[in-house]
Amino acid sequence: MPGRWVIVDHENTPTAIVNETAVQATPEERRPWIEVGALARTLEPNMVLSADLTGLDLIKAVQAAPASEYLLIESSGQIFGVLAATDLDIAFAGV
Repeated sequence: MPGRWVIVDHENTPTAIVNETAVQATPEERRPWIEVGALARTLEPNMVLSADLTGLDLIKAVQAAPASEYLLIESSGQIFGVLAATDLDIAFAGV
C-alpha cells in the first residue's frame, strides 16, 4: 500500500485519510484482510488545507491543527494530494 490514500464517499467528497503509520504498523500478511477505513483518520475541517499555502502561512495552518496528514485542495476544489507532517519536518530540517 505505497503512497498516501484519500477515502471519498459516493459523491467523491473526501471523508478520511489513510494513516501511513497505521499501515506500517499492520503486518503485511494481515493487510489484505483489513478494511482501509480501519486504518484511516476522519477528515476534520482543519485538516483540509489549500494547496497554495507556502512558507509561514503553511506553518501557521499546521500549527493551528496538529495532525499526521493533511488533505491539500486546489482552488478549483480538486484534490491536490496528501501532505504528511513528517514530510514537513524533513523539509524544514534541511533549511
